[in-house]
Amino acid sequence: SQRFSFFTLHYQLEGVPRFWEILSTNRHRQGILIFDTSSASFVLTRRFRPALLSRNAAVQSEESNPEGSHLSTEPCVTSELFSCIAQTPENTDSIVSKVNRELGCDLRSEHLNKISSFRMWGEQYHLFYAKVEGGIPDLPSDVQLVPLTELDNFTQNTAFLSSDLLLALEWWRLKWGIKKD
Repeated sequence: SQRFSFFTLHYQLEGVPRFWEILSTNRHRQGILIFDTSSASFVLTRRFRPALLSRNAAVQSEESNPEGSHLSTEPCVTSELFSCIAQTPENTDSIVSKVNRELGCDLRSEHLNKISSFRMWGEQYHLFYAKVEGGIPDLPSDVQLVPLTELDNFTQNTAFLSSDLLLALEWWRLKWGIKKD
């Protein structure tokens, strides 16, 4: 079966012809909101997303700045759900394996609770929730704990929050009756 398909969208913006290269996949993306009961914290992964540099006013075009700009990469690091691509929505082995490998915990597929399935960015997305107990033995540097007591501050003051993370956190609030301040 074909894994990807490419197509080009041609359009005009203010009378100027433009195009956008689009990649489509026939796979399913899975994301998981993890709550560590021992620290009462959400466990998120931190990812470097260089495309976020384009939102920085100091970034100039190559023509006007051929030497390049020296910028901090910190604004390009996002807090995200653990996620992966799966062949089928039912097979959660990939996401469970990824979490176990990156966190060193003993998560199993039967520990996952399905939150929702929806289309996002052209892919079918399947969102799950799991609790881990006993903490994360050696917290990797690319993993962030967001304590429940800091959740409002985190969602209000984080520069870039993905829609899947916001949906999962709002689901958690509704499910467990936690009110926003």
